[in-house]
Amino acid sequence: MTPRITLAVLAYNQSRFIDDAVRSALGQVCESVEVLLSDDASPDTTFAQMQAMAAAYRGPHQVVLRRNPRNLGIGEHFNEVLRAARGDLVVMMAGDDISLPERVALTAKAWDESNRRLDLIDIHQEVIVADV
Repeated sequence: MTPRITLAVLAYNQSRFIDDAVRSALGQVCESVEVLLSDDASPDTTFAQMQAMAAAYRGPHQVVLRRNPRNLGIGEHFNEVLRAARGDLVVMMAGDDISLPERVALTAKAWDESNRRLDLIDIHQEVIVADV
């Protein structure tokens, strides 16, 4: 079944943060969505971690894993993800982001209330600084 919404996680060289980011993406409390995990040819273990989490996932969302064959940079990686996404609404997050469980549901609600006319929907964000 084609999903109405894609939640895309774009990552590059984020092994330190990717587990929490993917966990938050898979933990969305909403209708079944496509969770598109996309790695931009990271030289670290980011992609392997994404693979392991995707393989272990047993939930309502459809998980799709992809990796660019070479590093494209953020702009072209973003474009490739948009081409790969199957949902009509694409919600983006980075590999070092943590989304609250209701993020996709609230975004979809705003989109639906606009009769799907909104092109950009932003939600409240909190900045969390990790020890580097």
